Order: sequence, then C-alpha cells, then structure tokens
Amino acid sequence: MQQLIVVGVAAAYLVITAIGWFGNGCIVIATILSKRLHGPCNAFIAIEAFCEILHQSGHIITAYRVYHGKYIATAEQCFNSQVIPNFFMNVGNFLNLCIGIDRLFAILYPFM
Repeated sequence: MQQLIVVGVAAAYLVITAIGWFGNGCIVIATILSKRLHGPCNAFIAIEAFCEILHQSGHIITAYRVYHGKYIATAEQCFNSQVIPNFFMNVGNFLNLCIGIDRLFAILYPFM
C-alpha cells in the first residue's frame, strides 16, 4: 500500500513537471520570438523560466528511482544526481529576487 502511494506521488510529480516544462518553455519561446519582450525584466523572466526547466529535471531523477524501487541512495549518489537541479533552483530563486526588486523600483520610481 505504501509503495502504491509513493508511485502515485511520483506520477503526480511527473505530470506537474510536464505542465511546468510546457509553461516555462512557452515563456522562453515567446520572449525570444517577440520583439516587445526583449526588455531587461522580460529577459530575467525568461532566464528564470529556463532555470526552472532545469530545476524540474530533478523530479525525473526522483521518479526514476521510485519506479525502479531504489529508495535509498548514498550521499554521493544524491549529490551527483541533484547538483544541477539544485543549482538552477538557487539561480531561479535569486532571479525571482532580482525581478521583484526591478518591479519595486519600476513602481516606486516610474520615470527613472
């Protein structure tokens, strides 16, 4: 029963990951193709969306391990499989902060 729940959660993660990849991919493509979206804030948003795509790749690694019954991993295996997704998660969070500060200045000082 518990294994069925874990497999269901992994399947839900994969569905959410696919939706996230589609949405973030659309943001990146729209920013590249539209001339109106070439501003600095839109570039931040597109780069953040790309970072989220790479961050969400970690869910595939987790689902793979769950589907193959490999629930235990050494610290080295965990680090090696999650270093790229975690790096881009942190970059994406930093870009969210930068976007928020940029938008705050745009509201506080609209004519600068």
